[in-house]
Amino acid sequence: MSATGRGAAAEARTGWSQQTRLRGRSPQTRLRLIRAAERLFAHHDIDGVSLRQICAAAGQRNTNAVRYHFGDKERLIEAIFEHRQSEMEPVRAAMLARVPPEGPEPDPPETIDALLAIVIRPPLMIADPEDRYNYVKLLASYLNRHRDSGLRHPLDYAPALLPSLIAAHQRLFRACGLPRAIFDLRIQMVAGLALQAVIQRRARLAAGLACPPEDVVTDEAMVIAGAAMKAPVANR
Repeated sequence: MSATGRGAAAEARTGWSQQTRLRGRSPQTRLRLIRAAERLFAHHDIDGVSLRQICAAAGQRNTNAVRYHFGDKERLIEAIFEHRQSEMEPVRAAMLARVPPEGPEPDPPETIDALLAIVIRPPLMIADPEDRYNYVKLLASYLNRHRDSGLRHPLDYAPALLPSLIAAHQRLFRACGLPRAIFDLRIQMVAGLALQAVIQRRARLAAGLACPPEDVVTDEAMVIAGAAMKAPVANR
């Protein structure tokens, strides 16, 4: 096997992307690029932002800074998700630790709600309001428009970054007792609902319309999400 082949095989075995090999480069500059890209992607969508614009927004005179630190736009997007997931993993781990252990009996409705919160709530809990809105908007756009095109999320290549999310997701599937295809469909729908609730609230406020506090909006979205995950499969 050639050196290239051995490298590709090693990458496939570990599941890590090119990101791993580039992480040693100036963490401060990487973070500035990640935050600038997240903000621009949130406001102009992924396809509407150039690498030059990201470099300029991050205060980088070198217009090749994104390529130097990440390789390309796809790897930069993966880095944004990795950065946010590394922040959210301790939050999810603490939430998961409060869920009663799984037993021989089916999980009660309140446990389903708790597991669902672990999966959906952490992006809505980012402390800084602007960071929270930017990431929520980016994530909603990614799920609606870009995931099916092959743009990867750490779940696809670095599950070791997300043990609590994966554990909660797997147990939620068992607790809901839904067919796999229906479960996956509902999770996608309710995650989108929660994200869009935050986005729509911001749009209403910008238009000068009255709107409940954000925590009320997200709590109501989670009530709807929980009801959807616990509902029986539609009759056909």
